[in-house]
Amino acid sequence: MRNAFAQKLAELQKIQNELVLVYGDIGNKLFDKFKSLDNSKYINAGIAEASMISTAAGLAKGGFRPIVYTINSFLYLKSIEQIKLDICYPELPVIMVGTGGGFAYSELGTTHHSLEDIGILSTIPNLQILNPADSYEVQSALQWAINSNRPTYIRIGKKGEEPIHDKEINAHDQHFGPFQLINNLEAESAVLSTGTISRNALSATMIANTTKAVDFWSFPQIKPLNMNFMINKLTKYSTIFIIEEHNSFGGLGSILSFQIHKTNNMKIKLYFINSQDKFHTAAGSLSDIRKKLKLNSDEICKIIEAN
Repeated sequence: MRNAFAQKLAELQKIQNELVLVYGDIGNKLFDKFKSLDNSKYINAGIAEASMISTAAGLAKGGFRPIVYTINSFLYLKSIEQIKLDICYPELPVIMVGTGGGFAYSELGTTHHSLEDIGILSTIPNLQILNPADSYEVQSALQWAINSNRPTYIRIGKKGEEPIHDKEINAHDQHFGPFQLINNLEAESAVLSTGTISRNALSATMIANTTKAVDFWSFPQIKPLNMNFMINKLTKYSTIFIIEEHNSFGGLGSILSFQIHKTNNMKIKLYFINSQDKFHTAAGSLSDIRKKLKLNSDEICKIIEAN
């Protein structure tokens, strides 16, 4: 996903000269193509995340379009005040991209896990939140964020993620943002997922489809959502499974359950499959930790089939 992000950034630089990359001392070779286009449009801010965010805010105030990039957990945990006051309060068009969302840096432990980011950042006014599932959604998310001209946070994975789409998504399409209905069987049950765990969720859904019909939705956009349109779609289901690599509080599950509850539709059975409300240490590789937390395809499928 980070390669797809770097590729799209270089493409955009050719047509939007005001783009400036501000990064936190990682991915130096990743952005070689971007740097070759203009060696004055990038800043290595080092391991000073709060200063990096303030620098991006200043650039935006001066008419540039800064793209901030670093390891995800460091991006928001070390600079929450600057995100709130320097970027979101004045509504500056800064795009913050965090690599290694969820358990992507699984072996490095709690310091590198980012499982509370959506919950924390969704409480800040004026901030858009995108959580793409694959390289196609990453590139569309970046284009969509630039088009919006608003403060935006994009959580991406790292590398090797399998796609859930089989073709590029049109970011200029008004339907890109809120959700993508990928597997439409007009079923009574649906799986809703966001971020890189969506590949596991989709695989589980496809397996479950051999015995029961289940629709699958990808949510690359968390905030804002077209709630009225979305709720009209979701309330037709009797059972909904919400799958995310995020704490059980504050993520997609919390957002959707709140909105569904507001409709007074209490007949929908909601099942939440997430990283739970706990720290995860000595958990091993990404596949190991997902298996342990029943976030792998086989375990998700069992939950779908049992309900």
